[in-house]
Formats: sequence, C-alpha cells, structure tokens
Amino acid sequence: MEEQPSQNGASGIPKEQCVLGVDVGGTNTDAVLLSGGQTIASIKVPTTPDVESGMVAAVSSISGSNRIERAHVGTTAFTNALIQRKGLAPAAAIRIGTPVSRSLPPMIDWPPAKRRMHMRNRSWIVGFACLLLPLSSAAELSPTESNADKILRASFDRDTGTKLIERLRMTISDSRGRERVRVLQRRSMEFKTDEKTLLVFESPGDLRNTGLLTIDYDDADKDPDQWLYLPGLGRSTRIASKRRSGSFVGSDLSYGDLATPDPSDYNARLVSGSETVDGIDCWHLEVTPKTKAEQDATGYSKLEMWIGKESLVPIRIKAVMKGQRLKYISFSGIRQVQGVWTPKKTLARTVRDGKLQSQTVIEQLEVAFDQASVTDGDFTVHRLEQGL
Repeated sequence: MEEQPSQNGASGIPKEQCVLGVDVGGTNTDAVLLSGGQTIASIKVPTTPDVESGMVAAVSSISGSNRIERAHVGTTAFTNALIQRKGLAPAAAIRIGTPVSRSLPPMIDWPPAKRRMHMRNRSWIVGFACLLLPLSSAAELSPTESNADKILRASFDRDTGTKLIERLRMTISDSRGRERVRVLQRRSMEFKTDEKTLLVFESPGDLRNTGLLTIDYDDADKDPDQWLYLPGLGRSTRIASKRRSGSFVGSDLSYGDLATPDPSDYNARLVSGSETVDGIDCWHLEVTPKTKAEQDATGYSKLEMWIGKESLVPIRIKAVMKGQRLKYISFSGIRQVQGVWTPKKTLARTVRDGKLQSQTVIEQLEVAFDQASVTDGDFTVHRLEQGL
C-alpha cells in the first residue's frame, strides 16, 4: 500500500521537485508542499515572536529530503508592525541629486509621525541618483546622547499615534482644596502637513459641548491655529497667538500647553546626561525661547525638562512664568498603548512664592489609536460647533 504523507514528516513523499508555500499570520504560520499541482503535505504551527523560528519549524516538518524548486512566502508581519508601531526601525535618507531634489523632502507623503520617527537623520549629497537607506538602530538616539537640541527634537518628534479617541477626567483644585471635576473627549489625527486635535467637554452641564480645535503645522514658519467654541455664545472664536498663554477653561494648562511647539524656536542646554525621576532614567534639559514673541505667546521665560530615555516622553517639566510663578507638570503611568508611549496621568501645579495656588489632574479613562471612526471631517470649525 502506498504510504500517505502527514503533518509529522515527509518520509513517504517521492524525492522530486516541489513548490513550497508559507503564510505567516499574526497567530499561526501555515506551510504547504505542492508537486504536480497536488498538495502532498501541509502543517499549521503557532507564529513565534521572532517570526523566523516558527517559519523554520513549519518548513522543516514538511520538506523532508525533497528538492524545493521554488518557495513563496507571504506575511502580515510588516503590515501589523506598521499599524501597531511595534518593531519599527528608524531610518536615514541619503538624497543624491541636489540642488533640484531639495524641493521634495524624503518620505514627503508619509504620515508626519512616521516620517519624523524614521527620519531623525538625513543627509544631502550632490549627484544624479536618489537612495533611501534603512539604518536600523544606527539612527536611534543613544542613551549617552549629549546634544541637547537633538534630544529636544527627538522628544517632540516621537510617535504620538494617530486616529486617537480618548476620554479624560479633569480635576481642578484651588489653594483651599476645593475641586471641580470635568469629563471631556479628545480626538486627534495626523495629516500630511499637520496634526489636528478636537477636545469637547461632556460634563458638567454648564460646560457640555464647549470645545477646542487645534491645528499644529509641520511648517516651522506657521503658528498653531486654535478655535474655542462656547455654546453660550453660539459661535467659535479664534485664539490669537498673544492669548495662547491664557488658562484653558480655568485649569492650570494654557492654550499653548495644548498645542505642539516647534523645538527650533528654543535654545536647549544639557544640564545632566542622567537623572532618575520616578525610577526613570532621564536627560535633564534647560530650554529657553529664542524670541520675545515666543515667550509672550507661551508665557514661559524658561523651562526645565526631564525626558525619559526609553520613551522620549517628558516625565517632568518646570516652567518659569510671569509674576514669580512656577508651573510644574508631571506625567506618570507611562506605558505603550498599541505601540505608542502614553501617560496615564498628568499633573499640573501652579506655585507662587513656594505656595500652591492651584493644581489640575488629568486622568486617562479610555484610549484607543487607529480608530476608523476618526475622519477628516472631525476637525473643522463646523464640527467643533456641533458638539457631542
């Protein structure tokens, strides 16, 4: 009787030329061996974290001593890594062909966060060809990095996710400990030339549907645009640059705190290459605005920042304001959500002459990235005025 092939081996398969097919999925890896258009062996094994060892195990189980004429391998590993932002290596671009090619920056059509994450280093070379070279860990920020400007840029350019839906609880306390609790929703999305964020309050009733639309531009020459909608007025008001230092709905956060500044507008100095904050190894930077206009817009004459070396998230910020006031902002519960480093809690405190004037605690109640329900239409003044 002719011996039949099985998933446990290929000892009974004639030694002939075969075609191997492998499909590496997120959960399982399937392998099949074909000869003359017929399936002669197949197997399913769990996909391993490194992908390779699971694939080798599957192929070894069915290939036996047969001669593999050709192999076809398909995998969702790259797609999953790109969507989840896991296991992605930074890259540097070497553009050969200046000066003409300078008009089209590398990866110009990539989403801003992915472009910034993969393009921390780039060089232009005079020539006639154009190459994009992956450099894996060569472009990563070393824990021993001492260039303050580079550290600051990397922190601002870190991947912050896209198509975000978030629900937050804001608790504002005054110097006597009296509290006001507010709940709000946040949506954000990256576009080719900017990032847009929509904040809308759920409660309390007198604040319901109050909202803020912020547009942060990649162009360093453009200031962020912000619109505040107050239901009682029935219309939106654009926040002028000189008003960005004002308090956002009575909290310790300003309108400027809710926008993303351009690091090129600041001078940075490395205070310490390694300080531990809440158990996290950090760079300690001193950051000052380059112009009076930027200082007036933010309300800060100087900032100290402690930036986590692994996450690149600022763990603590100390800001010097007008009127001998200091603002302390700290981020805690930092962990990866869908591959994006995200703080669970934000604490902002305003202090004057050593005494606490007020504080605001923002707690993350719900968070999810890459949500299909987040669309371009969520980030218009018309949508802002619609409320929840």
